[in-house]
Amino acid sequence: EELRSISAITAREISKNASDKFKGVASAILPTVFYGTFDTNKDIGSIWKDIWEEHTTGSTAIKLYSSEIIEQLSKQLTSASWNAKKQSAMALKAVSEVKDLTESMDVLLPLVLDGLSGRTWQGKEQLVELLPALALSSKQYFIDKSSKMEDITKVLVRESKKVSKQYRRFAIDALGKFLDGFPDVDYYTEVKEMLFSVLEDNDDDGDDEGHDKPLQLMVMASAAKALGMVWTRNVQLQEQHSAEFVAHVCKALVRNVWNVRSALLDTLEKFLAKMDLASSSTSIISEESIVLILDSLLEGSLRDFKYISLRNQGLQLLKLLVEKVKGTQANSPRVLEKFTQVFVAVKKDPVPSISETAALIEADLKS
Repeated sequence: EELRSISAITAREISKNASDKFKGVASAILPTVFYGTFDTNKDIGSIWKDIWEEHTTGSTAIKLYSSEIIEQLSKQLTSASWNAKKQSAMALKAVSEVKDLTESMDVLLPLVLDGLSGRTWQGKEQLVELLPALALSSKQYFIDKSSKMEDITKVLVRESKKVSKQYRRFAIDALGKFLDGFPDVDYYTEVKEMLFSVLEDNDDDGDDEGHDKPLQLMVMASAAKALGMVWTRNVQLQEQHSAEFVAHVCKALVRNVWNVRSALLDTLEKFLAKMDLASSSTSIISEESIVLILDSLLEGSLRDFKYISLRNQGLQLLKLLVEKVKGTQANSPRVLEKFTQVFVAVKKDPVPSISETAALIEADLKS
């Protein structure tokens, strides 16, 4: 750490006292400066950030020096130092947010996949977060490389089963982001049982005590949100698995803390968004499932007077559900009756913005 600090301070002094010479060798120095801005020591990182901001215009400079930056970060990914791997992963993720990395994927992808092999180490979560970020910034790369997408999926599934809950939640998040971003990779049936198990807290590995409960809840929230992100877009599979999906999610919605419930509302929104009830000739989602969603939505969200954010979230889901079933065979008399019961309750909400919006949604359903 002392050497990193000395390097940062030295670079700052050169930047201040010999700025013309600094600019003359910018392409050689700025990649190191960019890497330094992600130093795990905030004080050291802030020095590098000052230098970077003084000599660049942010994302434009990342694009300008991307080749040099990627070359340097690629070397750091293979470092024996965990901190160096972590820091380079953070830096590469930032690059992926402003630049398409398709041309660099033949180099970067094997390095990241290799870096994720083996045991969990402190900071490895940055590497697992990098994987979907790289893939999503390089979609052109996968046009004729379905096997590469399969490789990524298998690695993320494997990492999502790691014992360390601190790491596992990031791996599950990464799995969800990747599968949601690549509709052609359908892994719902392969991962659903794992996610259901985490959501229902049935995967106890024996290493958690009571003081780790908040961490377990974060893992559960990650699994809850991932369920919607990995939910299949295949109509036949939707028809086969929608009842099971709804049963698990709705059961969890009425018995969990607010952050897990919020994630479950997100996942129900994804679940509904990925289904087209209007154009399907079959019943993708049953009457029983819609009624169960409405009952659970009322109990787990719309009647929670402690958290207005959950009620607002539930209201948006109610609006989406109305949009999905209106004018379709799913809007049966029983479903319509249940909608009416829900609207009667929500229109009594003490917050005018909620009660008034509920009335508008009901009017839309009946129009």
